[in-house]
Amino acid sequence: MTITLERTVPARPAEPASARPRIVCLCGSTRFMAEIAKENERLTLAGAVVLAPSVDMKTPSPLWADPARAADIKTGLDHLHRAKIAMADEIVVVCPGGYYGDSTRIEIGYARTLGKPVTFRREGRTATGPGRSAPVFVEDFTAMLSDVRPHCGDDPMLPLTHGVRLEATGDRLYAVASGRYTLAATVRATPGIGTWDLHLTRAVVHTLTTLAHSTGSPDARLEVGPSGLGVTVHIGPHRYVIDRHYAGDYPNWRPLVAEALAAGPALDGEIVLYAEELARFSRGPEFTGYTPLTVWGRDPRKPLAITRGPDHVGLITTTRREYGAALDEIRDTWQHTLTDTRTRR
Repeated sequence: MTITLERTVPARPAEPASARPRIVCLCGSTRFMAEIAKENERLTLAGAVVLAPSVDMKTPSPLWADPARAADIKTGLDHLHRAKIAMADEIVVVCPGGYYGDSTRIEIGYARTLGKPVTFRREGRTATGPGRSAPVFVEDFTAMLSDVRPHCGDDPMLPLTHGVRLEATGDRLYAVASGRYTLAATVRATPGIGTWDLHLTRAVVHTLTTLAHSTGSPDARLEVGPSGLGVTVHIGPHRYVIDRHYAGDYPNWRPLVAEALAAGPALDGEIVLYAEELARFSRGPEFTGYTPLTVWGRDPRKPLAITRGPDHVGLITTTRREYGAALDEIRDTWQHTLTDTRTRR
């Protein structure tokens, strides 16, 4: 007979919620990391246990410079934050000026399905927040859209890239379009524009550029609705309202552009580009046959940078060398020129 001795430890009774500090999860766009940190400090000093975002992927970093790696990190952080929401007793949304983006909107919905109370902290940046009613002047607004429109994607697996992305960051407005192999972005200084983002379909872009053509001016005034839920575009006497709805998370284009701009021109071999993709950079209202394109890169396996001036930057992906004509074959075809360089009439 075998006798087993076990030490029995009495179960510890669950600690009542009233006997522990309340757990608060902060939600909000990472562009408001300073405001989130301030709210974290306020709640911590008030005796709460605070769970908050701690990684800002909008800031370039070698940790997520690779797009595939960045996508994996983003997915992991989203799952982690949902776990924080599930652990919390309540949710506080940090949304200066009333703005919160698509990811935060999903988090709010998830919290409410769990029965968590949700409150909003709208303090901070109210002077330039999207709740302001005064329209903001944007020079060459429809020209921005036309410049990037040729780069809109058509891949059915990436429907969000089928249009133009607008991103406002307080004092700048970006227009971005990207397919699988090219990307283009333009920027304008727009003090007071607020902080918001908006997806424009091809049809909306076409309508806005048509209105601008009818008035003879590419300029516009943008009026952002409460909580960034919509944007009214004033073009001359015309007024066009764009409702904001969740269309998915747009790819994070900033690390790609930052890496390409930081790279010095150091290619030591030939590169192969598709003519149609390169031609996209020659379209747009401000482009003429004499508009120079500046192209550079460091690694033929990485996208090359293409600029048409300080406010327009693009990326183009090189294709595999074997898809291009072999240099030896080209030299053989033109051997007569290499061996006889005399001018013949």
